[in-house]
Amino acid sequence: FDRGVLAGALLVGALASVGCQLAWGALGSVLSSRLGGRARPRDLRLVWGAASFPQVFVLLLLPVDITVAGPAAFTAAPLRDSIVTAWAALSVAVGTALGAWSAWLFLRGMEVATNLRLRRAVVVTLGAALCISGVLGASVWAGTLVVSSPPS
Repeated sequence: FDRGVLAGALLVGALASVGCQLAWGALGSVLSSRLGGRARPRDLRLVWGAASFPQVFVLLLLPVDITVAGPAAFTAAPLRDSIVTAWAALSVAVGTALGAWSAWLFLRGMEVATNLRLRRAVVVTLGAALCISGVLGASVWAGTLVVSSPPS
């Protein structure tokens, strides 16, 4: 466990989130119009941001996790006792529930923002997942180019 790595992961995650949100604003309006809906890019970005709000609570859990369970909760090392293990399990469950809530808010927001029925809003939401995969995949690809480039 390294606090620098944690801070770097949070920074990279924030930058990737903003990149995905911007890409979704551009691509989501095209996708929704092809499915018969109408959505402005700024409305789609607003839905993305609003649906991400529950993730703030996940970030608030982070210092509590480090305090209660210690840095070992973020490594492959075995946890020291049953209370720490129970806390780590509860933290994972709460994080998963908050992720599901975010996904639900995003789906319902897409339904409203695009003026589409639920089934088509699901397709639009899957388009957002592909957008995330594309942005993260491009980031990983760019990172491998930087790491593997020969020194000058």
